[in-house]
Amino acid sequence: MGPPLLQSDMLDELQKGLRLKAEGRLDSALEAFSRASAIAPFPLEAFLEAGVTAAQLNRVADAARWFHAGIEAWPQRYEAYYFEGI
Repeated sequence: MGPPLLQSDMLDELQKGLRLKAEGRLDSALEAFSRASAIAPFPLEAFLEAGVTAAQLNRVADAARWFHAGIEAWPQRYEAYYFEGI
């Protein structure tokens, strides 16, 4: 087992996902957002970006799962604007 993952690792993965998404590499971006969402403090942004990216890949059920996971991880940050229609 490797060393524990740090918040800086999470930020690196989140930034990597955003860069890959901008390059149109959606599958790779989704993997990076998935890794970022698994590292404390489990940023809501990683869940949202994963959901949006999954939707762009026409993976609607996966997108809904990502959005719901974000709501569960961060119920205090629930914003109807982002989560309507789930």
